[in-house]
Amino acid sequence: MIDSLTQLWLSHNSLQLLPFELYKLTNLTELLCTQNPLLALPAGLLRLTNLKKLAIEVYDLTVLTKLRFVMDEVESLRIPPKAIVMGGEGIVLNYIKRVHAARQTGNLVLDKMGLRAIPVEIFLLTNLTRLKMVDNEIQELPGEIEQLANLKQLILDQNELKDLPDELGKLDSLEMLSVNANLLEFLPLALCQCDNLSQLMVAQNKLETPPPEIVAEGTQAIMVYMRTLKEAEIYKRLDLREMGLGFFPREICTLTILIDLSLASNEMRTIPPDIGLLTNITKLKLADNILSQLPKEIGELVELLYVDVSQNELQYLPHEVGEWRNLIRFKADENALRELPASIGNWQECIEIEAQDNALRTLPRSIGSMAKLKKLVVNDCELSIFPDEVFMAPVLELLHADGNQLQELPSSIGRASRLGTLTLTSNKIRRLPIEIGKCRKNLKELALTGNPIQAPPRDVWTKGTLATLEFCQHVLAARTKQEFIYSDRNIGTYPIDIELLVDMPPVRKGGNGTGEERDSEGSAVTCDAHVRVYVCVYVCVEAEDV
Repeated sequence: MIDSLTQLWLSHNSLQLLPFELYKLTNLTELLCTQNPLLALPAGLLRLTNLKKLAIEVYDLTVLTKLRFVMDEVESLRIPPKAIVMGGEGIVLNYIKRVHAARQTGNLVLDKMGLRAIPVEIFLLTNLTRLKMVDNEIQELPGEIEQLANLKQLILDQNELKDLPDELGKLDSLEMLSVNANLLEFLPLALCQCDNLSQLMVAQNKLETPPPEIVAEGTQAIMVYMRTLKEAEIYKRLDLREMGLGFFPREICTLTILIDLSLASNEMRTIPPDIGLLTNITKLKLADNILSQLPKEIGELVELLYVDVSQNELQYLPHEVGEWRNLIRFKADENALRELPASIGNWQECIEIEAQDNALRTLPRSIGSMAKLKKLVVNDCELSIFPDEVFMAPVLELLHADGNQLQELPSSIGRASRLGTLTLTSNKIRRLPIEIGKCRKNLKELALTGNPIQAPPRDVWTKGTLATLEFCQHVLAARTKQEFIYSDRNIGTYPIDIELLVDMPPVRKGGNGTGEERDSEGSAVTCDAHVRVYVCVYVCVEAEDV
């Protein structure tokens, strides 16, 4: 029957040695033997492999002022730890001597002792300046580490740590932290509060935070990165420009209070869907990376006011960007965008769009419904046509479309009543719609160089914006007056393209139906069955030229 014994309480007796027979109780799970004058630890404890609860005190060897301990649960703290006790008397004595010496030297080394946790008595050694526990099986560093306020060096290489406590940030004296060859996935931001920390060694872990690019640059880079993240929690702004980041740091997505995020000038290729968690963000700067696409979840950032994704490799934007209904400015220069989604028509607050140096072939018609759009820059794309709706944006003031493949402009340009600047250099435009004359009041800059323009005549449009608009305005008036009066002694060529400029003049009734009519002086005027126009060209000649 005694072989099946599972609990044995021997406390408060006069035992100096435990009987040898005790070690035959292999089913024993609980052994209490405190308040006995034991002179040595029984070596046979190693045989009690099922032991789960152990309370024991070595009378003459304890260095903890007779600190007693009782383990109430499996894996509870032990003094000495179970791994030490089970190692036999020699290991226990070595352990106790080291702990005792550490009280005087401030240096404690417990390498290769099979420890699964840091012994609780270590946290009572408040004078410790160096703690080294390499090649153990420690899985957790408890928050009680903050009690070692004088600690300068903490070395925990080759253990099984999965995380570190925030309490490390309270060790103001800490100069070196080495946690090489563990299972760490992130470092606590609290570490940046250790102002004296000059050596941080984290090799051979599974770190995601800080990113590998930061870790590779050493302790200073790590501390700067972590301080930046920590400050972001306070100021709600995070600036990680020019950090060499190859991936979007996922820890950023936990900073849901952010309103301003800059990750420009890095080497990121993707943005994780978790970015959708940053619902308070108003400014997003991702320029100068290697992004080939944006996740659809980015549309969940509905508070955005400013977005810059310039200098990437984007070929398209997700339809969901249309949810940025508060957006004011958008920049996507120097990408490979083939189109802009029609959903941008929802950007009713947007004032400015810059999308130059892309592969755009046309623009979405929905731009015409953008009530506050003032500036549109689409230089150096592949635009071959403007949809009519582009010039229907009610407050459009500036449009740059240089270096495209435009061959013509829609007549709807006449509706751009607030257009002040229009640059169309280096395109393939052969004629301007005469409706552009309606823009004479506000259009102060019209750049057309590098186009094979035939109408208006070169002698007109090369004189500048005002001359061009006046000419088109005269021709436009000819539609209703049925006569074109234009006096300019410096015009070098007869404007044979007048008929071309008058696209659809009013149809005259009458005539002989032969396709030819004569004026009152007998001169022939050109007519056809569909369009009949009477055009009189008056050339003003000064007397001295007669």
